[in-house]
Amino acid sequence: MPRLAAFLIAIALIAGVPPQRLHAEASTISSGAVGFDAVGFDAVSFDAVGFDAVGFDARVEQAMATWRVPGMVVAVLDNGRVVHVSALGTADLERDTPVTRSTYFVNASTTKAMVAAGILMLVDEARLDLDDPVIQHIPELHFADPALTPQITIRDLLTHRTGLPSTDFWTFNQGMPLADQLPRLRAVAPIAAPRARKIYQNTMYELAGLVIERVTGQRWDAFLTERLWSPIGMGTRGTRDALPIEHAQVGTYELFDNKITAVAHSLRPHVADAAGSAMSSIDD
Repeated sequence: MPRLAAFLIAIALIAGVPPQRLHAEASTISSGAVGFDAVGFDAVSFDAVGFDAVGFDARVEQAMATWRVPGMVVAVLDNGRVVHVSALGTADLERDTPVTRSTYFVNASTTKAMVAAGILMLVDEARLDLDDPVIQHIPELHFADPALTPQITIRDLLTHRTGLPSTDFWTFNQGMPLADQLPRLRAVAPIAAPRARKIYQNTMYELAGLVIERVTGQRWDAFLTERLWSPIGMGTRGTRDALPIEHAQVGTYELFDNKITAVAHSLRPHVADAAGSAMSSIDD
């Protein structure tokens, strides 16, 4: 039997709840039943792979209780085919909203892979090149080292090799729009030579999103909706305020001093941040 690849998709909450009976919406639980039947997924018989859905869900629920994770969605794949999907636990502790297959979870930095895919579509169409200097598309961009400004390429943005330190506090602590970050980059001294080392840099991915906008005339999430998400049947959204009203979204919590506390999202509802604001459901 091929080894099952189990992907624990979208574990949304780092805090948890006391062990209790969790909400569950497994696509099927009986032997011989058919797996996930959403559009775009190739369901297979559980008998065909000898998969114990009931036992699997029980182990996941036990792990959730141990790690105090309130809610998650799990998909199990066998050779690229979805054989089981379960929605477990609670999406919003204040409202006691159960997680379902349509619950939206934060993609966070996996948003970057989608943005990179958008950039590569434009490369394929010869609308830009990975080795274009970023200032070719964002001429108002300037770095503290004047020699750096013409050197940094789109490839450098995508591979975290600009040499700049993290500027996460601008976005996540101050809610600063990218338009306000751009002139401030002139004051950020590099801590490494370009392409000398990898330094994770979220603002550079925000610039990559802006490159998509400058080339296409569409905000990066609008471009991805038209060219990537919608064509392959994904309902992914670039901002929280764009989520369908009828679908729940997970809350955010932290576990401190053995107490669960609701905390604000790191990004405001209207912010389309190419470094990490996309949200998806398990169907995506």
